[in-house]
Amino acid sequence: MFAKFLDVETDGAFKFFADPEWAPISRAISALDGRIKTLVCLEGERGMHMNIGGGAGEGYVVALTYDSTKYYTLIDPAATGDAVPVRIGGHVREYLPDMLVSKEVAMKAAKIFAETGAAEPSLHWRDTVPDGEPK
Repeated sequence: MFAKFLDVETDGAFKFFADPEWAPISRAISALDGRIKTLVCLEGERGMHMNIGGGAGEGYVVALTYDSTKYYTLIDPAATGDAVPVRIGGHVREYLPDMLVSKEVAMKAAKIFAETGAAEPSLHWRDTVPDGEPK
């Protein structure tokens, strides 16, 4: 497994798990509810990590970085509409609908990253600055 740590946020507090397997990662992502449990982070080597945030009806925001300077956000190119408020890591922000993906898509991206450290190539990724806004 590429992921060395699983970080799970609950109501602003984090729990850290070393050398996670896919089952606890999957459970942590499934538990995201957009209110109390709003962020899961998969940490790899040398600052590489993937954040999966949100949950519930709004969808999931998935972003990854290989070096903590350049970020990639998973997008749904078919999504349209107005920005939606989403709570991630205890903070509410407005996200455009194309930045919100289904649980299934978030899981697919997380599984490949957790196993290999790569972005799932069949999905759509946007080059973004650290706060998630397009460059």
